Amino acid sequence: MYKIIITLLLYCCATTCGAEVDNALLKKNLEAANLQIEVLKAQVEVMKSYQDKFLSTVYWSLGTVAALVVFLAGFNWFTNNRNAEKESALHKQMITNELSTIQNDLKKLISESLLENKKNQLAHLENLKENLRQSIQRDFERKLRSINKEVIILKRKSIKERYSEALEKRVYSNAIRATCELLDLSLDDYDFQSNTSDALSMIETTLEKVKEEGRIATIKPQVIAELTTSLTPFEDKHSIVIKRIYQQLTEFN
Repeated sequence: MYKIIITLLLYCCATTCGAEVDNALLKKNLEAANLQIEVLKAQVEVMKSYQDKFLSTVYWSLGTVAALVVFLAGFNWFTNNRNAEKESALHKQMITNELSTIQNDLKKLISESLLENKKNQLAHLENLKENLRQSIQRDFERKLRSINKEVIILKRKSIKERYSEALEKRVYSNAIRATCELLDLSLDDYDFQSNTSDALSMIETTLEKVKEEGRIATIKPQVIAELTTSLTPFEDKHSIVIKRIYQQLTEFN
C-alpha cells in the first residue's frame, strides 16, 4: 500500500516536474512563435510596402501609358486633322485651278467663236455689200445704157433732121458733116451695123447728088478731111462701101 502511495507520490512529483518542464518549453515555444509572428508581421509589412510601391509604380506606369496613349491619340488626331485640312485645301485649290482653267478655256473658245462669228458676219456683210454694189452697178449700167440709147436715138433723130434739112436746102457740106456725126455716134451705138450702114448710104447719096448737080466746088477740103477721119474706124467691116466713097471723093479732087 505504502509502496503504491509512494509510487503515486513519486509519479505525481514526476508529473509535476514534467509539467513544469513542459510549461517552460511551451513558454519558450510560445515566445519563439511570437517572435516568428513578429518577424512574419514585419515581413508582411515589408511585403505590403513593396506591394504598395509596386502598385504605385504600376499605377504611375498605367497613368503614363494612358497619358501617352491619349497624347498620341490627340497628336494623331491633330496631325490627321491638319493633314486632312491641308489635303482639303490642296484639293480645293486644285479644283479652283481646274475650274479657272476650264473657265479660261471656255472664255477663249467663246471669244474665238464670237470672233469667228464676227468675221463670218463681216464677210457675209461684205459679200452682201459687194453683191448689192454689183447689183446697183448693173442696174445703173443697164439704166445708163438705156438712157444712152435713148439719148443716141434722140441725137440720131436730131442729126437726121438736120441732114434732111441741109439736103433739102442743098447745103451739102452741112449734110456731109451731119453724116460724119452719125458715123461718130455709131461708135457708141448698140445698133452699130445698121446705123453705120445707114450713115454710109446717106454719104453715098449726098455725094451722088453733089456730083449730079455739079456742085463739087461747094464741098470744101476741110469737110472731105472730116469725112475721111470719120470713115477710118469702119474700113475693116465696111470696106466695099468705103472704097466706093473714096472713089467718089477722088473724082471730086
